[in-house]
Order: sequence, then C-alpha cells, then structure tokens
Amino acid sequence: MKGLFNRGLGLVMGLMLFLGYLPRTIAQEIYTPYIFKESTPPSKLSPVPEDFSPVYISHFGRHGSRYHLSKEASEAYDLMKKAVSGRVLSRLGSDLYQDVTFLHSIHDGKAGTLSALGGHEHRGIGRRMGERFPQVFASGGKVLARSSSIGRCKTSMQNLTSSLASLYPDLEIKKSSNIFLYRLFSRGASRTGAQKKAFAAARDSLLQQHFSPDRLVGAIYQSDETLPDKVPALSLSRSLYAYSAIAGCLEMDLDYLTKYFTPDELEALSADSDFYYSKKLFPQTLKSAQPAAGLLKDIISRADAVLSGKDTQVADLRFGHDSGFVPLCSLMGLEGFQPWEGETISVGEAVPMGANIQLIFYKNSKNEVITKILHNEKEILVTNLKCFSNFTYKWEVLKEFWLSRIL
Repeated sequence: MKGLFNRGLGLVMGLMLFLGYLPRTIAQEIYTPYIFKESTPPSKLSPVPEDFSPVYISHFGRHGSRYHLSKEASEAYDLMKKAVSGRVLSRLGSDLYQDVTFLHSIHDGKAGTLSALGGHEHRGIGRRMGERFPQVFASGGKVLARSSSIGRCKTSMQNLTSSLASLYPDLEIKKSSNIFLYRLFSRGASRTGAQKKAFAAARDSLLQQHFSPDRLVGAIYQSDETLPDKVPALSLSRSLYAYSAIAGCLEMDLDYLTKYFTPDELEALSADSDFYYSKKLFPQTLKSAQPAAGLLKDIISRADAVLSGKDTQVADLRFGHDSGFVPLCSLMGLEGFQPWEGETISVGEAVPMGANIQLIFYKNSKNEVITKILHNEKEILVTNLKCFSNFTYKWEVLKEFWLSRIL
C-alpha cells in the first residue's frame, strides 16, 4: 500500500532520531498521545476561492489519551506475578516487577478512563477549532455534540465543547450519549473468525523471526531459569511492551518500562504492534469498510439538512473510538487509509489518541458549497478525486463519490 502512513523499520528509526528520541523510548503506536504540539501553531490552510466563507463544521473524533482498559491493565501484572512466584529474582527482575506493580496500582479504579492529558488534548482541539473558524461560531447558533456511551468519549465531548463555550458563550450546545451512538461510532472493519485465527498465527511467526524473549527472561532471575509453562514468553513480552506504551498517555517517562528492552527488541515489538493494529483496524477491502457506512450516511445527511436550511446547526461533533475512525477514513477514500495490503502502517500517526476528522463547509454568495477535509487538523486529500481548488471539493461531487462507495 502506498500512502501517508506506510513505513519500513528504517524509516521509523530515522524519524525517531530526527525527533530526538532514542529507539529505546519508543513504545506507543495505538497509544500515541495526540500529535499536535502546543508550541506549534496550527498548520496554515490553503486559501479557498474568493467569496467563500466557512458556515458549518462536521467532526468525528477518537477519545483522548486514556488509561489502559481493564484487560490490558491486568495482563502484564498477572503474567509477572506468575513469572516471579517462588523464584529468586535478579536486581533487574525485582525492579521490573516493582515497576509493573506500580503501573498496575495507578490503574485501580481508572482502567479505560480518560487521563488528565486526554482532557487537555480535546480542550486544545476545541480551542483551535473555534479560533480557526470564527465565522462559524461568532454569531452563536446550535452545536450538536454526540458521544459513544463509554465514559472516556463523553468526557472528551465535554472537554471539547467547554473550549468552544468559553470562546463563544452564545452557542447553544446540546449534548447526548447512548448505546445506539456507541454502535454507530464504533463499528470496526469486518473480519471472519478464520481470518482472525490465520492472522494471529502469521503475527506470531513474523515476530519470532525478529525477536526472542530469552534474553529478558534470563535477566529476570538470578539463576538460569525458564518461565513457568503457564506464562507464554511472547505474551509476557507483548504485554510488558503494551504496558510501557501507555506511559505517554499518563505523562510518565516514555522509558518507564522500555528501559528493560534492548533497542533491537523494541524495534521488533514496535513493528509487531503496528502490524497487529494495521490488520485489526484497517479494512482489507472496500467491502470490509462497510460497517462505517451508517456513520458516513449520518455525516452526509446532517450536512445536507444544514446546508438546505432544514436544520440550523453550525457544527455537528461526534466522539467515538479508533475502531470506527479508521473504517470511516477508508470508506471516505482519504489518502493513507487505502485498504490494508499486508504492509505495516504507522498507526500512531494515522489514529493517535484524539484523532479527528473535520469537514469544513464553505458557501459563497451564489449558495455554492465546497468542502475542505482536515485529518488531525491538517489538510488531507481524497484519493483519485479531483479537487475544485487546493484541498477543497465541490460538496455535491464529494457526496456523490462517498455514496458510490457505500455498497
């Protein structure tokens, strides 16, 4: 696959060096905090043709940075407990066990919830949206904000809308959240049971070609011991890596647990994680992206209602999960979200915590409508669709293209 997010291991290592990070600090992928840097102003948008002004925004976003989910929060800890039970640990093994135990303890009662950083991310997204497009919000108007029923999505919605409200007190913001919206905003790419089983075996085989847990296991104990049969070595390594990946979402040192791996081991585990989430999140075909059809229809129908004057919203805001975000982007045909063809994708760049799509609708004095698409607040193109002008599309053309992709 050719797109914005393709990369090989060499490219990743070069990027890490460019950003000033050592390879051992990298363990994020799907847990990457929102990539916008507060010290950097929003990227300048391409100018729209004269006489066009923004009138409406349609948005869909992933929740912000969070704590691990319950299973993720307990797996590494449970495996470590079994690994060290009745064994004599080395100094490194003792340190690792204490660090895992501490990380497990701070998840108590917080698993799956939004972190402090997650709240900050969406307040920033809302503030920049309001500052970038004052023409949409300055005169007040209605904002419809809808969220998955999961708490981290509802809290993300609250944070983003609070920023808009502080900038524009005259806005009438209506918020809702329920299980039906969870289903609409979270439909992942379709997979059969056989496909999942085959992929799991292929993933294990690929990791074993580039990674061995023997060094880490040997370093945990004082004597030459192996893991108990009930502790799969690959599962332990992956769960420790996933535990380390959440550190950035909790504003902890990125090397909190990655320091226990060598750079080569981290490289292999990073590729394994990206490979797994590339396959899990990215549809393999246009057909497997169809679970997002309901969400895309919602975007189209609500935009048409506003543009025709039937509804009076100035913005529609939606808050869901990565499982719904990627198939939507694929169904839209956005660059870099083409169907997965077996290559590893930089998932953290495509769908970090707080990932969002913003459709900016512009009208002119002739009532003509054009649309600009932002991915994580940067302009993005639709593959194989001709622009009306730089990074804008005639809404009727864009809508017709999207409807043609709904099977």
